[in-house]
Amino acid sequence: MKLIVANWKSNKTTPEAKEWLQEIFNFQFSIFNLKIILAASFIHLPILKESITPKSNISLAAQNVSPFPSGPYTGEVSAEMLTGLVDYVILGHSERRRYFRETNEMVAEKVKQASRYKIKPIVCLDEPYIESQIATLTNCCVEESIFAYEPLLAIGSGKPDNPERVNKISKRIKKLTNNAPVLYGGSVNAKNAKKIIQENYIDGLLVGNASLNPKEFTKIVRSA
Repeated sequence: MKLIVANWKSNKTTPEAKEWLQEIFNFQFSIFNLKIILAASFIHLPILKESITPKSNISLAAQNVSPFPSGPYTGEVSAEMLTGLVDYVILGHSERRRYFRETNEMVAEKVKQASRYKIKPIVCLDEPYIESQIATLTNCCVEESIFAYEPLLAIGSGKPDNPERVNKISKRIKKLTNNAPVLYGGSVNAKNAKKIIQENYIDGLLVGNASLNPKEFTKIVRSA
């Protein structure tokens, strides 16, 4: 099954989030062997949860989770708090590493917390650190995770990595993770999505800016 993840990042007001979801529902397209995962801000998750039905084939993801359990950690959102609200969580995104100084060890703790509460981690990787990033996770749920290769130079640049190169790197990640699912993220749009996702070792897409527009996102879904 192919996975298409819409990562809204730090975008959309509550009315805009509702409008996006309604527009997606209005598009008439059949989804076979495909799952849409919507990664929204914490504040939008309860509202979106109320609107999503099982027939829509849309699952929710958080964009982050605390490396700590529930307790005296002001401002943090624990995995326990997300139980029943999301099925997935994006962890170790390059923006979290860059702006919030997240380390491999911190990401590993977040993976442990998410897995403890049956929330499937989508762990982001970047060259040349793929081996070291995965190595940190060897003792915490590698086989229960999804991985996303997101080259730093491709994120928000409009210049995605070459599909053939992405395929080779995805194959390498699968070898290191006992054949875990691998997504690609980095300037994915409706024009390049089909070429990328058709490669043998790519199991889906992590879509950033292009996911903010429901029409553009729908084109990406259709291309898959």
